[in-house]
Amino acid sequence: MTVNYSDPWKDDPYGKLKGNKQTAYFKIILDEAKLYPIDNGYVLAAYVSKYEGILRSFKPERPLEQGLCAIPLYSQDYETRRKEGEKWISVPQRPSKFEQALCKYIEQNKNVFLDEKLVLSGELTHIPDGMCASLDANALNTLVADNFQVQSIPPSGLLKEYTPPSSKNGKGKSGNYYKGMSPDEKLAFVKKELVDSTGDETVNEEMSLAALIVTLKDKHSGDETLLAAYFDVLTALIK
Repeated sequence: MTVNYSDPWKDDPYGKLKGNKQTAYFKIILDEAKLYPIDNGYVLAAYVSKYEGILRSFKPERPLEQGLCAIPLYSQDYETRRKEGEKWISVPQRPSKFEQALCKYIEQNKNVFLDEKLVLSGELTHIPDGMCASLDANALNTLVADNFQVQSIPPSGLLKEYTPPSSKNGKGKSGNYYKGMSPDEKLAFVKKELVDSTGDETVNEEMSLAALIVTLKDKHSGDETLLAAYFDVLTALIK
């Protein structure tokens, strides 16, 4: 699995990094960032100026731009949810060795990393499990310190207000989860993507879904393979 960037949704100004990090190598440059504790780790809410090793979940050909992003860091097993038929099911996930060690490192240095009056600036390089497997606790801690290079600075206003995800009641330490989109939210999401992909100023989200699909097909009538792949990805995103 890979870690991808999902664009902001509705009124939330933050994009999201999603995916299992166990096999992922990536780097992010943080202009400003703030850590928020959650039940099973932290969320790093950041203004990111550069991404390496991360692609956009939808339209991966579009390069990532600097902006707000929320990066979850898990200290223990957690759950994601996916839809199968008409039901939502929980999917157990295991954090990477590096992010578990990073959470421990943050916990040990709370007075530095969780100062309410300051924000963090620097960079985070995530190391996959394959490069951590043979390390003992001390070596892993050193690796984390070398790859989470940040300093505390006064906030400049780059960061917007961030609300951490709420806890899932009754599941103990399985921790936080993200609810799936409602049917209305799915429809709005699909319409928005169709309008953006059509690139036609005469179309808008007030049009019917059928009309938007016909318009997009007319625009790309000569490339059925592209259209098929496009709708496959779109369908997968809303499941």
